Amino acid sequence: MGPFGYDFAEYEPWEFDVRAISPENCPCESSATKYMAGGWYKGESREVGLAVAMPSSDFPHGKVEGGFNSDYPWRNRNFHLGSEEPLDGIASKAFVWYVMVGSWRNGLEFARHLPAEGGQE
Repeated sequence: MGPFGYDFAEYEPWEFDVRAISPENCPCESSATKYMAGGWYKGESREVGLAVAMPSSDFPHGKVEGGFNSDYPWRNRNFHLGSEEPLDGIASKAFVWYVMVGSWRNGLEFARHLPAEGGQE
């Protein structure tokens, strides 16, 4: 059937104006990183915020990436986890992703220790 795009988004208040992402410089091959994580925080200390993470094993045949956006008309910020993977017709796809509320330090520590077995085909 060809490639199918996956986009998992989370939205925060406009006041969350500091970005956080790990690993940087992606899209990355799934085999090159264990996870993808990112979000928005209130202030440079990154103690108050919201981020999402997913194990790269959710998409073993693709790349994982994260992207930021600010919706000016709606006055919110958002972060998107994404990947693309081909579908072969009748097949199932399982995946997991996590919402992490609080500090970026704690969220990043959680993401770094995600289990290797994310979604299975």
